[in-house]
Amino acid sequence: MRIDRKKRLSIAACWFAVVATAAASQLTPRTVTDPKGPSVASRESFPASGGDPRAMVESLNTALAAGDAEAVRALLQEDVLVYESGSAEMSSAEYFEHHMAADAAFLSTLKRQRLSQAGGDNGDSAWVATRSRLTGRYNGKDVDLDSTETLVLNKAEKGWRIAHIHWSSASHDGPNP
Repeated sequence: MRIDRKKRLSIAACWFAVVATAAASQLTPRTVTDPKGPSVASRESFPASGGDPRAMVESLNTALAAGDAEAVRALLQEDVLVYESGSAEMSSAEYFEHHMAADAAFLSTLKRQRLSQAGGDNGDSAWVATRSRLTGRYNGKDVDLDSTETLVLNKAEKGWRIAHIHWSSASHDGPNP
């Protein structure tokens, strides 16, 4: 299923609107202690009511690492836009056909340490940007990567659904700030 040019432009416009709204809100940084790792800088902006989009981010990562395709599918909008390593999938069907299994196999062998997370929402849409370090062995090779992940979510009848994912990673070159 291909998304026409008008819909892609609409998705891009929504993404920029979410980022601009969050930037304009002057989010207040605070330190959050993660029991699975060191203190991480975080920007709190999510309202107490209506759920927390960050939970969707953790659910996605947990489901992928477990290889739980049905849980991953339930988190994604049908027309999700996935950018990863220079490629793009324009729907959940396309993502499952091309990269989901490889992503699951990769993440299942690695330890993920969240370094920082920022985000915001305007009630109907939200964004969460996470920096992580991925370490372990995959296909017989040592892996030590700095990873960035940006998710855009839309509120649906049954809660938040992921509308856009952008993953990027590079070799870890030393301590992170």
